[in-house]
Amino acid sequence: FESYVSEYHKNDILLILKESDEDAHYPVVVNAMTLFETNMEIGEYFNAFPNEVLTVFDSALRRSALTILQSL
Repeated sequence: FESYVSEYHKNDILLILKESDEDAHYPVVVNAMTLFETNMEIGEYFNAFPNEVLTVFDSALRRSALTILQSL
């Protein structure tokens, strides 16, 4: 998921990192079809264990944001 985020949502994350309100919630809208086409296993896991997968996605987004921030 981290590689997907870096490839498809890097600009979204950069815009979020530039926001001034650190306490606000900024969503990253993920196209499920694109994600599942990129990795079919993610789609299968998401359908079977949605709550667990969303937690993993959240952690992966945070790691991706840190990686992107460090690369600036």
